[in-house]
Amino acid sequence: MMTVTLNPVRKLALLAAALAIAIGSTPASAEDVLRGDKSLQATDLHALTFDSIPVLNDGDPLIPTEPTAFDADLFQLALGGPLGGGEDGDGGPGGLPPCANGLQAIVSNTLQDLAQQANGCVTVIQARIANGNTEGAFETAGNCIGAINARAAIGINNVRDLCDTCLETLVMNDAPLPVVDALLDGCRHAIDVIRAGRRAAVGAVTTSLRQGTAQSCIGLIRDVGRECRMTNRMTAFACVQQINDLLEEGNVPGALQTAQACRQQIHSQSAACVQLLNNICRECVDTLVELGADRCVIGVLIGICDNQIGSVINSAQEAIGAINDALPTPPDGGPDDGDEMP
Repeated sequence: MMTVTLNPVRKLALLAAALAIAIGSTPASAEDVLRGDKSLQATDLHALTFDSIPVLNDGDPLIPTEPTAFDADLFQLALGGPLGGGEDGDGGPGGLPPCANGLQAIVSNTLQDLAQQANGCVTVIQARIANGNTEGAFETAGNCIGAINARAAIGINNVRDLCDTCLETLVMNDAPLPVVDALLDGCRHAIDVIRAGRRAAVGAVTTSLRQGTAQSCIGLIRDVGRECRMTNRMTAFACVQQINDLLEEGNVPGALQTAQACRQQIHSQSAACVQLLNNICRECVDTLVELGADRCVIGVLIGICDNQIGSVINSAQEAIGAINDALPTPPDGGPDDGDEMP
């Protein structure tokens, strides 16, 4: 009996409070499926509904359009340019007062650190997925997101401390109301920029994880399907040789009995493969949905699952056909018992 060995996509509590995702089960093994007496048929992958899956990007579904790298300078410019006072820093309308001159440095340093964290994490995640260490990639992502959140929190607290001190200075010196308003607006904007930077950094990590997970899932599904088809072919080849040997000895009953046993073996191992593929596919779909993959990615994955399941069923039918062809034709010219796939 065949056992398919694989390194399944394991769900970890990787995104913690940042994304509120809890991940948890692993696919059933081939032995579990056989003990459960599953039949050889594709299950209800097609029953998955896409209505609740968001569309997040266009283009190639396996190459998300969100960047997997985070450029802090370009990001800050895209959010409205550097923070700071007027040309002479005199606290005029629309500018920050001199006591808030350090605000720009806090935001810039925070964004640069977030970018460095995110891009370093993306590199590690991609390397671990490429090496087949999917569990390690998820663990890295979880740790990275925690570190990104912590660094952003430090930046926000630094902004608040500076702004509180500056506001106290302005109040003590009876600063004009427009200057106070400019400070408050600048402080709010600084915090918004850091929060947006945190989201961008987390997004770079999850995009890398999502893209790598999709590729890893597809590779795993194809590997399992290939192994299952090869096992069916090898089983049929060995059985045909054994049947031919028995027929040469004139042992027709023995050849028929061997053929029946071989057909049952092919059926059982193929049933296990189909169930295993379904379990892997569902696990991958669930994981990708939780990571924010869009309907195009899910559709591509399900299509590959369907193709692999169909190819395993076809290989089982071909294997049984080869075994039947090795048997002598029954006296009535009809098919031998047990030559049809259930």
